[in-house]
Amino acid sequence: MKMPMNQQEELLEQVLVEFNVLVQEHGFAQPSISKEKWITRVSYLHINIGIELELDWRDFDVFTLVVCLKNGALPSGYYIDNGKKCRKHLANICTEQRWIKRDPTSSLNEIRTEADFKLAINSSKKMVIEHLSGLFEKGELLFV
Repeated sequence: MKMPMNQQEELLEQVLVEFNVLVQEHGFAQPSISKEKWITRVSYLHINIGIELELDWRDFDVFTLVVCLKNGALPSGYYIDNGKKCRKHLANICTEQRWIKRDPTSSLNEIRTEADFKLAINSSKKMVIEHLSGLFEKGELLFV
């Protein structure tokens, strides 16, 4: 079941407000927004990495991805670009780097209400901010 458009716009606005800290305090460019039938993708780009939030309206879920930028821009591939990894889920990076023992959003896998969706957006923001220095430090090495 697809979420009504007014709810989608409200949740997108929450993402833009909550993640504005990336622009205001951490040097990311203003976000680009890409809307498809079932997904809205919000991309924040820095020098060599990007943070993307995928708002999945069909499955009612929020995904937080880290992107290895190509010359400061999003790669043309989704998970793989020219034979190299270019996107990873932040929770997977945190587990691989041993920054966390498990995915702190795993309890949110059953997002079914607007309140759950809002909570998932907030949890994603907290995880991004908490691990941003490690993401900057490791940069492209996260994708090797």
